[in-house]
Amino acid sequence: MPRLGDDETAYEEVDRFYDAWFRFKSWREFTLNQEYDPDQADCREERRWMERQNAKVARVAKQAENARIRKLVELAYKNDPRLKRRREEEKRIKEQAKEEKKKRYEEAQRAIQLEQEQAQKKKEEEEAKLKEKALIEKKERDKQKRLLRKTKQRVREAAQPTTVDSIELTAMLEEICNELQQMELNTFAETLESTEEQNLEKAIRSEKARILKRASEDQARRAAQRGNGLSKNKKADDVPWTEEEKSMLSKALAKFPGGTRDRWERVAEFVQTKNAAQCLAKVNSSKTARSQSVAAKTQRPEEGKRVSGSPRKDVAVLSDGPPNSFNFSKKQQAALEAALKQCPPSLGDARWTKVAEKVSQKTADQCEGRYKELVTFFKQKKEAQQKGQQK
Repeated sequence: MPRLGDDETAYEEVDRFYDAWFRFKSWREFTLNQEYDPDQADCREERRWMERQNAKVARVAKQAENARIRKLVELAYKNDPRLKRRREEEKRIKEQAKEEKKKRYEEAQRAIQLEQEQAQKKKEEEEAKLKEKALIEKKERDKQKRLLRKTKQRVREAAQPTTVDSIELTAMLEEICNELQQMELNTFAETLESTEEQNLEKAIRSEKARILKRASEDQARRAAQRGNGLSKNKKADDVPWTEEEKSMLSKALAKFPGGTRDRWERVAEFVQTKNAAQCLAKVNSSKTARSQSVAAKTQRPEEGKRVSGSPRKDVAVLSDGPPNSFNFSKKQQAALEAALKQCPPSLGDARWTKVAEKVSQKTADQCEGRYKELVTFFKQKKEAQQKGQQK
């Protein structure tokens, strides 16, 4: 068994000492105070009974002995000054770690609070600057308005000898005052003030003519700019669509179905490389091409369907069942019919994309072509039946 050691013994040796005693089992047999003597038994069964009784008493005594030793070891372990010192050290370390953690948390909270206060202060300063700027701008606008009113009054007073008896010139003068800016109006006022009374009407009409000429030139310039923009757009429309752009357009049409507000602007924003007009033109051209393709597929050549030597017949009465140019199986046909019920025509261009998602191994063009093929077939069949009834 390990030795108890002294105050300088390492903790590993102390732990080894107590571990050995906690696992210790007494080797005492407790056979001295046996109640029965097996040698005095009359038979084998009585001997075995005596041995069992003696073993039971010995087992109880041994358990009591082990409990006594365990209690002594626990008492020593609890009051050992070396272990007390270690427990206090561990407790101190835990408390220190806890305090450090708390300190770090408080510092982090203070940093967050300081950052929030700085952000709030910065926001308030910016708002104050904006308010001050808005106030200054408002004062400047009010100042310009007052100055503009004074200048207009100068113009009216300078032109009064001519406009006092003429409604036409008065209206013309007001139009001039509303059209000109402060500097131009100030120049016009100075011109009128330096003009003789008999020439005031001429000066007013001359200024009005100048304003009209400038407006006409501005309008022509804007029209030219619009023309340049249209030519640029026309050049951009000539650029072919890439496969990636077509894929993005298809996704955008599914994401923004018919009826969506500002649909084509949103589609163009989703595609990124095309504008709204180009996206709309592409969809319309795709519709036209798809319709032509479907019409070509639904027209069955007369030579391929006519039996040799047989008379020519109408497509609608060529066979009992509808045509199947797109090779739709019964399962695919049923899926198509169910999808048409779930996806109404109000979805617009995205309808056939959604229908194709519900029909396995078929594209949107094939689903649309099959639908138009059936519509054409039943329409022709109905017309043929009506003609037969009339005969």
